[in-house]
Amino acid sequence: MNPSKRMLMLVAAGALAFPAFAATPAYPAKAVTILVASAPGGPLDDAARRLGQHLTSIWNVPVVVDHRPGAGGTIAAAALARAPADGHTLLIATRAIVVNPALYEKLPFDTATDILPVAKVNEQPTLLAVARHFPARTYGEVIALLNKDPGKYSFGSAGNGGIPHIAGEMFMRASGTRMIHVPYKGLAPVLTDMQAGRIDMTFASPQTVSALLADGRLKAIAVASPTRSPLSPDLPTFAELGLKDMNISSWYGLFAPAKTAPETVQKINAGVADFQKSAAAQKWLQEQGAQAIPQSVQQFTAEFNRDLLAMSDLLKRLGVKAE
Repeated sequence: MNPSKRMLMLVAAGALAFPAFAATPAYPAKAVTILVASAPGGPLDDAARRLGQHLTSIWNVPVVVDHRPGAGGTIAAAALARAPADGHTLLIATRAIVVNPALYEKLPFDTATDILPVAKVNEQPTLLAVARHFPARTYGEVIALLNKDPGKYSFGSAGNGGIPHIAGEMFMRASGTRMIHVPYKGLAPVLTDMQAGRIDMTFASPQTVSALLADGRLKAIAVASPTRSPLSPDLPTFAELGLKDMNISSWYGLFAPAKTAPETVQKINAGVADFQKSAAAQKWLQEQGAQAIPQSVQQFTAEFNRDLLAMSDLLKRLGVKAE
């Protein structure tokens, strides 16, 4: 046999037996599940459902939510870390995901290596709201009252180590005041006790307290963001009031298991960006007092990694620990 012809036959046979490159399967190839790091009915669940409905419409496969609440979001994150790295299991979580490594001594996964940042869904400022029974109605009055009776008044949060708790600790350090922190298991009981006169104030995102602010059951004092909230444009920032370092926001992010194919991650990121640009999402974001600035996978990953380090340093300086 001609040597050249024989060589061609061997190459062809080898290519059939041992393909040099395996093509990445089309994504999504089946239903996609979004794990939600909270119970049904809350704002994170609402975001997951809205995002899931949009992705269903553009991907033509079901995108369903699966709630895995508990332990500050670590139960849902652990489930994601164990999931196959094919993009068919995702996680939507709050900024607590970058706080937990500093808050808990041991997690069942490595946040930095087992979880892949995909896209930031939205970002919301944090505001200080006081109860109707609380005698102070302005920032100056709040500071005067807290200085008059250090340790007498309280602020409630949805749990140790969450953004509202961290915001409260930052506020006390920046303003030189002292309050009692009362942790709850969720924001709903905090708001219930504020209305009943058992808790004096809380730190929360605008949409979670907007109805109570509108009817006067709570009073907003200031917002912890570089600029004023579009939902409350008349509300001053803490920086305007003299607390330059009082700046902390909440965000929702979408994550995939580590080692998910880059092409898959890019497609998911593009799906989130398409959702953010939709008229329905824009209306929802405006109603929530939130904003969405589409980021590439690389941009969100860089921010996520910076946040891991920053939150670790912040919690150490504030002395915030898990329950």
